[in-house]
Formats: sequence, structure tokens, C-alpha cells
Amino acid sequence: MKAIIRTILVLLVTVMTNSVVYAESDPEHWDAKAVGVLRQMDDYTDSMDKFVIKAESYLDASIGSGRIISNATRTRISVDRSSGSLHSFTNDGKHTREIFLHKGGLIVYSGKQKFYTRADVPEDLDKGLMFALEEFNVETPAQDLLVLGSLEYLVTDEEDVVYVTGDSSIRGVDCHHVLISGPHADMQIWIEKGDKPTPQRTLMIFKQGEGLPRHDVFLEWSARDGFDAATFKFEPPDGAREIGFIDTP
Repeated sequence: MKAIIRTILVLLVTVMTNSVVYAESDPEHWDAKAVGVLRQMDDYTDSMDKFVIKAESYLDASIGSGRIISNATRTRISVDRSSGSLHSFTNDGKHTREIFLHKGGLIVYSGKQKFYTRADVPEDLDKGLMFALEEFNVETPAQDLLVLGSLEYLVTDEEDVVYVTGDSSIRGVDCHHVLISGPHADMQIWIEKGDKPTPQRTLMIFKQGEGLPRHDVFLEWSARDGFDAATFKFEPPDGAREIGFIDTP
């Protein structure tokens, strides 16, 4: 998993019916069936133009003396690729955070502090997401799964790709279970079986840190015909104050 993949978490494939054409350059330690499932997921999610992702996330944190707690957050992400628009709303029970990307503009709003900040980014949605991450350290939840060609960011040559089983069930949804194992972290992905192969769960286990911390995310994807115009428009609430981005090294 590349360095930019921090929350969890290659169009080299042609899918016809259920057959997959594999790239000749695939490393030998990549299981062909696992890669095929990942590429079908990638191809399908790339084909989605307007959609909503609901994510339920649990991230381990050490509180000292060998004690580990799991912090829960809920996120709703609305995406309209054709207009280059995205809105995410995240709530951890104490704080809320919203990210807006629309027509080359980025806005990040913190609900508790009532601070918001703006910046210009590329109008293309994927380029805007990457620019926000690299220039301002702003990462949209599930970003590694919703960008086009997400497989390119999930897997590198140094990692093993393993097909675990085709008999998993995540909250009643039958899934393929795939493992991506690297030197610093293992990522497991459960992908819905059938003609809508969306990722239903990701589990990242970090190999450094006290207690081998985990980041567990449950996902629900739904296609949309369209969105209300207000979905991607930010209106500062009463008392909200605009600030600038803080420079990061």
C-alpha cells in the first residue's frame, strides 16, 4: 500500500462476462484469483458516476499501560464524478468534519470549532483529492477506494496478494475475502460477490505500534440518479470563522 494510503486502505484489466485478462507483469506472489477479484471491484467502482458511501470505522488507539481502545466514527460520502463534486461528513461523537470538493474548490469545515478553510484544487475529482492530500494533508475517508484505478494505490510489487475464501459474509452480504500483506501492514478486503463487487469491509492491521493497532471499516455503497444542488455547496453557519491552512513540513 502506497504511503498516501493512510485511512485503511490500474486499469490493466478487461472484464467480459466473468473472465479477466491478467497483465503479464503481475508478480508471481500475487494470487491470480485474488487479483481478479480486486480488479473486478476496481472496474465496477470506477464505472459508478453518482453514488453514496456510508462508512462505519473503528480505529485502535493506545491509552498507555498496554491498554487499547477503539475509537468509532461514522462517515457519509456523496460523490458526483461527472461534475467533479464530493461531500463527506464525519462524526466521531465529539467532533464533526465536512469536506467539500466542487468545481475546483476545496472547503474543510470543523463543526465543533466552527472553523472553515478554503483552497483552489484541480477541477478533476481524483486530481483534486490527491492535491488536497499532498498539499494540505486533507484526506477524504475511504479515498483509496473511491478514486479511479484504486488498485494502483492498494497494491505494490513488494506486497503479497492472497485469496482467503469465497465463503465470507459481512452483515448478510456474501463476499470474497482477500488479503494484501506488506512489510508494515496487512490489509484485508471483503468484496461483495455478484454483479456489484463493492468493498464491504476493510481491516488494516499495522505491524508496528503497541498492540498491533487495527483500523476496521464497514462500508455500504449505493448508486444515485442525482443529487440536490445543495449537497456540494457549503453555506457557513452563523458564527463560523474562516481561517487559513496550516503549513505542514
